[in-house]
Amino acid sequence: MKTNEPITLSLLDLDYYKLTMLYFVLQNFFGMPVKFSATNRTHSVRLTESVDLEELRDELRYVETLRFTKHELNYLSVDPHLNDPVFLDFLSAFRLSPLSIEKVGGDFLIEAEGYEEMVTLWETIVLDTENELYSRSLEKGFSKKEKIALYAEGDRRLSEKIALLKAHPQIKFIEFGTRRRWSRSWQRHVLERFAEEIPESLLGTSNVLHAMNLGIKANGTMAHQSFMKLFGVRFDQNDFGFIARSQSELLDTWRELYGDELSVALTDTYGTDFFLKTLTDKQARDWKGFRQDSGSPFECGDKIIANLKARDIDPTTKLLVPSDGLTVEKMIAIEEYFRNRINVAFGWGTNATNDLGWKTLSLVMKLVESNGNPTVKLSDNLAKAMGPSELVLRVKKACGYTNTKSEELVY
Repeated sequence: MKTNEPITLSLLDLDYYKLTMLYFVLQNFFGMPVKFSATNRTHSVRLTESVDLEELRDELRYVETLRFTKHELNYLSVDPHLNDPVFLDFLSAFRLSPLSIEKVGGDFLIEAEGYEEMVTLWETIVLDTENELYSRSLEKGFSKKEKIALYAEGDRRLSEKIALLKAHPQIKFIEFGTRRRWSRSWQRHVLERFAEEIPESLLGTSNVLHAMNLGIKANGTMAHQSFMKLFGVRFDQNDFGFIARSQSELLDTWRELYGDELSVALTDTYGTDFFLKTLTDKQARDWKGFRQDSGSPFECGDKIIANLKARDIDPTTKLLVPSDGLTVEKMIAIEEYFRNRINVAFGWGTNATNDLGWKTLSLVMKLVESNGNPTVKLSDNLAKAMGPSELVLRVKKACGYTNTKSEELVY
C-alpha cells in the first residue's frame, strides 16, 4: 500500500468543507489575517521520535508546488456550491503560502499564517501528512511478510465492519477519515470496498480527490474554523455578547450563500447549551441539521430534540450528524436510541480509515488567531477546549458554560 511518491499529489486531496469554507471566505471575509497551528493531542506519542523533520518539511514543501489542474477545475465546475467562475478563476492561479515547521520538545510546531484564503487549505493536508509519515515509521522495520500481514489485518477488521453494516442497512454515513487516515492509498481502498459492498450505506466522502476519482459524492459543510474566525473578527473585550452575535451572523451568512443542502451546523464551539440557547427560531426552522463533535451524542441529541420541541418544530424533520470517535457498534446504538425521534446520519472518520491494529493519533490543526485576536473553542469535552487560559475562563462565564466533563480523546 505504501509508495515512495509524495503523500499529497493533488490540492483536491483534502476535506470538502475546506473548499466550501474557502468560497465562503472569498465571498465575505477576503483578506482577513489568521493563524492556524497544529497540535498533537496524543501526549503518549512523541512524533519527533518517529517522524523526521526534514522529511516532513520536504513533503509539505512539495505541496507548495501543486496547482489545481484543468481536470480538477472542470470537476469542481459542476458542483452547484462551487461553480462560481470567479472562484474557479481564483483556484486556477492558487498556491498555498509557506508553512513554519519546527521541533518543539517531542512534537512539531506547524503554523500557517497569512490571509485566510491563502492558508486555510493547509489544515487537512498537514494532518494527513503527519499521520502518513507516522504510519510509514511504524512500517519501517517490517519484512515483506509482516507488511502483508498488517494490511490483511486491516482488511479483516474492515470486513467485520462491512458485515455488521450489511446487517444494519439503516446506518447511513459519510466517510470523514482524511485527516487521520493510515495513508492515502488505504483510504482509497476502504472507499472502494464501501462503494462496492455497501453502496446504500455510503452517503459520500469528505475527500474530494477520492470522490472525483471514484465517482462518489463529495460531502461536508463547515468546521469550527468558521465560528472561531468570526470570534476574532467581531472580538470586543468590553462586550462578550459579541460571541452570540458572531455565531448568529455566521449561521445567517452561511445559509444565505449555501441554502438548505449545506445547512448542518456544529453545535459545540462554545458548548451545545449555548448554541441552542442563542439559536433563533428562524435558524432552528431553516437549518436542516446539527453535527455533534464532542461529548455524548445521546445527551447532545436529547438536548436538540427538546429544544426543537419547545419551539414547536418536529424533530423528525431534522438531521443529527454524530461525528466523534465513532465505531460501527456505536453508530448502531445511536441510531437505535434516536429512531423515530430525529433522523440520523454519521460522519465516520478514524475508525474507518485507520484501523490496522495500531494506536491512532489525535492530531488537529485549528485556527488560533483571527484578525489579530486569539480564538477560543470550548467543546462539550474539556479535553478538546483550546485558547488562552484567561480568555477561555471569560468565554465560559459569558456563555454560561458549566460542563466539567473531560473525556479521553480516542481519535
